[in-house]
Amino acid sequence: MGVFLRARLRLALRNAPGTPEILSFTLVKKTGRANGVETNLRSNRQPSFIDLFCGAGGFTWGWGRAGFTPLAAIDNDPAALRTHEANFGHTYCLTLHRDLDKVSPDELTELVGVAPGRMAVVVGGPPCQGWSKVGRGKLRSLGKAGDDLLADPRNTLYRRFIEMVAHCRPRICVMENVPGMLSVQRSNIADAVKANFETIGYACTYALVNAVWFGVPQDRNRIIFIATRRGTEASERDQG
Repeated sequence: MGVFLRARLRLALRNAPGTPEILSFTLVKKTGRANGVETNLRSNRQPSFIDLFCGAGGFTWGWGRAGFTPLAAIDNDPAALRTHEANFGHTYCLTLHRDLDKVSPDELTELVGVAPGRMAVVVGGPPCQGWSKVGRGKLRSLGKAGDDLLADPRNTLYRRFIEMVAHCRPRICVMENVPGMLSVQRSNIADAVKANFETIGYACTYALVNAVWFGVPQDRNRIIFIATRRGTEASERDQG
């Protein structure tokens, strides 16, 4: 599985565009935007990415270790963002405290300072508490029916992720969530997510993986969605 994922990423990101100008969280709080700020990253030719629903930065750390440049990380949890800034401030990653349910794709790209189609990757893990078995148990303990699960506002945030992808047009996007998406009131929400990606012009696949397979000392199952923009070499190979 690991070899398969790495091969897809290499194909999708061949000749990825360069990294635009970015700046740190501290400066953004003062200026409100990243455009026009001089940094030492102007000549950086590594493929770039943004991390949506970034939390403390697990995706940012992993993709940075793999050789990608983080442009921005966005979340609505101030405590998590303080940790993210402490860990990744030295990378000039733009750490933004924003509610992605209220920020438009245009606003986000303006803040980051990169035009649609100019970033290589969008990654993220929309909130999963509502899909998780623990979350469902909590609802049952409160005497709520299954309909409350589908109405949970946290469970619609994956749509914001897809809207951002549709606007930013990266070559590839990777989204993570919990196995509970596979069965919700006899429906497979993961299939619906896959169909959403395909509607906006991406070839999408997903798989249930376990962190322990990749050397992490945790027995943790997660669904990983990989979507490649149609017209890229990776998507053409997938469809062939």
